[in-house]
Order: sequence, then C-alpha cells, then structure tokens
Amino acid sequence: MSKVQVMDHPLIQHKISYIRSEEVGSKEFREIVGEIASLMCYEATRDLKLEDVRIKTPICEMVGKQLSGKKLAVVPILRAGLGMVDGMLNMIPSAKVGHIGLYRDPETLEPVEYYCKLPADCEEREVFVVDPMLATGGSSVAAIRMLKEKGVKHIRFLCILAAPEGVKKMQEAHPDVDIYIGALDEKLNDHGYIVPGLGDAGDRIFRNKIKVYREQNRDERSGVDVGKRTDYLTWDEYFMGVAMLSGMRSKDPNTQVGCCIVSQDNKILSMGYNGFPLGCSDDEFPWVRDGEDPLETKYVYSTHSELNAILNYSGGSLAGAKLYVSLFPCNECAKAIIQAGIKEVIYDCDKYADTPSVIASKRMMDAAGVRYHQYHRTNRKIEIEL
Repeated sequence: MSKVQVMDHPLIQHKISYIRSEEVGSKEFREIVGEIASLMCYEATRDLKLEDVRIKTPICEMVGKQLSGKKLAVVPILRAGLGMVDGMLNMIPSAKVGHIGLYRDPETLEPVEYYCKLPADCEEREVFVVDPMLATGGSSVAAIRMLKEKGVKHIRFLCILAAPEGVKKMQEAHPDVDIYIGALDEKLNDHGYIVPGLGDAGDRIFRNKIKVYREQNRDERSGVDVGKRTDYLTWDEYFMGVAMLSGMRSKDPNTQVGCCIVSQDNKILSMGYNGFPLGCSDDEFPWVRDGEDPLETKYVYSTHSELNAILNYSGGSLAGAKLYVSLFPCNECAKAIIQAGIKEVIYDCDKYADTPSVIASKRMMDAAGVRYHQYHRTNRKIEIEL
C-alpha cells in the first residue's frame, strides 16, 4: 500500500489556514499556493538519492553531495495544478514540466480528458503529479493512469487539501503511488467539494467565479432569491469570447482568427485579428490561399491576430500576460509571444498541430517556459443583437 503523508510543518499549516479564507484575493492566493508547493516539495523529496561529488571551494577541495539517479519531472493536472508548478520549480529548477488536462463533469463528477503533453523521456523520470485538491479522486486517478499507460513507473502525488474519500480511491487504484497532503479535511459535500476546504482552487487561482454552495439568500415574504445571478460568464469564457468576436472583424474569406491579451489581474490589454498592415488596402491585396505566384497569395502580406494584438499594445510591457487565441499560434507568432514576455497561451483550435509551423511553435514555447493549453468549451450559446 502507498505511503500517505499529511505534512505537519507549521509553515504549511499556517499558509493553508490563511488561504482558506474567502477574503483572500486571487493574486495573494496564487502566490501562497506557490509557497506551499515549495514547502511540500522540500518534504516530498526528502528521500531522493545522493551521490558524492568533488568540488573546489574558495578555501580547498572537498567531497560534497548532489542528486543522483533518475531525473525529475513535474506534471500539473490542468488547470488548478498550474498554480503549484512555479513553487516546485523553485526547489527543483532542472525538472522538466508536462501537462495533463482533465476536468470534472459537474453532473457525474467523473474526469474527462482533453489534453496530455509530457517530456519525451518522461518514462525515465521520477514524476511529481501536482493538483491543489484531492476531492473525489477521479481526476488524480485518471491522470496517473494516463502516465502509467505512457510507461511512467515512478510517480508521487502532491496536493494541498484532500478528502478521505479521495485518498481512499487513490490508494485503491494506485497502491504504488505515494501521496503527500498539506491538510486532510473532513469529507465531501453533495457537490463533491471538500469540507471545510477552500472552494474551487482553479477558480481562485485564475480569478474565475468562486462557487459557494450555501443556502441562497431569499426574501422571507416573497421567497424570491435576492442573491447575485449565477449564469454569468467565467473569465475564460469572457476572454475567449472576446478573441472570437475580434476574429469576426477579419476580412479573410477563409480563416478568421481573433486574439485577446490579458493581464495577470484579468484586465484586457489588447486585441487583434488577422488582416493586412496599415496602409495596405483590403481591396487591393490578395486574399487567395493558393497560386503559382506567391506574391499573389495572402501569406506574404497578412499579419496574424497574435502579432497584431502585440503590436497594438502601447501600454508598456506585456511580461507575465496571458494570450487567448482562437487558433494555435504559428512559429512566427510564437517568436513574438516569447519576446513580448507573455507566459501563457490559451487556444481554441489546433487543426494545424502536425504542420512544421506549429510543431516549431510548441518547441520554442516549451524551451522558453511559455505554458499553453486548450480552452475547454462549455458549449454555452450567447446571442448578441446589434
């Protein structure tokens, strides 16, 4: 049976108690989740193997210690797991990073896979799977099963909060995976949330709506709910919607792509869509895709939405920003994204995934530490009458 370690370090307990409060804002919540991840990484790596290494100090030569054996990898379960990655890398900066995309169906509470990208040599590494919450255990069990199917044999799981139900399910499904927990809470409620918990970690990290399952405030006389409406757009829906709406400004008869750049505190910084540069008439330059003469096709003239959005911004630095785009960026746009300091790309469509342009784009973003993941469509329909 796997080892389950509930960490009793005073700093971990203090920081977890602090972020439980609904008064803690997204920026502070995100920072402290990273700090907790660093402290948990310190505890979870206590038994890593060491080997002797001869070094020369400014005083003399000596025999010191360095990590030996298997290389390391950190694999967050999207999207909440992203909040723990930087904290882990602060402690083990040489570790490679992979991503597994799962979301929990709100009706069945079962995990649904939508993305998986791992380091090429992941099966040879000691892999730390991270997710702030171990609630029902469905997503974590599925993520680890995906890793094992790809040949990964050495896996540890780290979470900030866990419910007994989730721990039990993990141990039954993966008795060979050690589990490291910041705090073990009482139970799950009817909605599958940890009690007392801290709410939805992903929503709090990324400033989406915080779901609070309590009795709604109703007027005692009329019985009418006087609380806020609950069907408003999430941040992801809002920003991807803006990107798609921007794409509708494109004159391209074949492909309309829109982009929206967002600050770390969820303010829209810039938008763009694919089109020709200023001064190049939409009526005079060609829109056709194919032709014997490259100068009579759109490709040598058009500017993609991502580059347009970056160049449209006049407010200073884009360092640390997020970019929402309806089509995965090409290699040329990837260069601009990296140089601008944008750290996260959320894309809707990846239909050119097998082309050299997109393969090169992903290779560059992986090397530069730019995170990217696919937008999870909610299939909500919004009608706007203009």
